[in-house]
Amino acid sequence: MIRKLVQAKAQIWNEDRETCYDFIDEVAEFFAGNRDWGKGHADKDFAGKQYQNLTAWFKDVAERISALDYKKSNKTGVKIQNLVQALEDVQAFEGMEQSVQIKHNI
Repeated sequence: MIRKLVQAKAQIWNEDRETCYDFIDEVAEFFAGNRDWGKGHADKDFAGKQYQNLTAWFKDVAERISALDYKKSNKTGVKIQNLVQALEDVQAFEGMEQSVQIKHNI
């Protein structure tokens, strides 16, 4: 029974981590100009040199999420807290609060 629980924990962790990665990667792709979420927030509004840094930043966050390891719970917990804080902070940037899709994915 305990083995099943541990195996299920690993599977759930991996699925949730992949979902988080996909959401953040979608935001990076949006800022890179590769997504159009409509409603006045087309790629042309966000794509360009001024948003290349955001693209790179969100790609980096996605990679950090992908690298999280639940077996190292103490370090991973701290990393998750730092990632959550960074994602909350980035929402204050101009344009972020206007896009429901960006807020949803973050």
